[in-house]
Amino acid sequence: MLGKTLGCSKCGKQTPMNEIRADLNAKSWVCLSCYEQLSKKSKRLETGKNILANEYLKETTKKIVPLKKTFVCFKCSYQFLGYLDSINKKCPFCGRSGTVKEGISSSAILSEVEEESRNYKKY
Repeated sequence: MLGKTLGCSKCGKQTPMNEIRADLNAKSWVCLSCYEQLSKKSKRLETGKNILANEYLKETTKKIVPLKKTFVCFKCSYQFLGYLDSINKKCPFCGRSGTVKEGISSSAILSEVEEESRNYKKY
């Protein structure tokens, strides 16, 4: 088989068929040296994407979202969920100021009672 050649789509050099590879998109043919350059560039881009993704994750995990708490108005007994730092001590139901305090949710009370009943030893 006398040396058939094909032109590299990147550098244009006539290259023997046994030294031709498909490019990374598999749309054209490139010589071995161009293929190695494309592979290295692709790895650098992929590494850069991973570094950026890791930095983004580090930044987003630093921001701690406050948990919603249960609040109770001690004038009208209205219970509602809110953020501790954003509460303005005004009841959203009756509108009275200074009547809101942090309360215990009914699910918290139930879980506490269940825990106590499990720990209770029969004599």
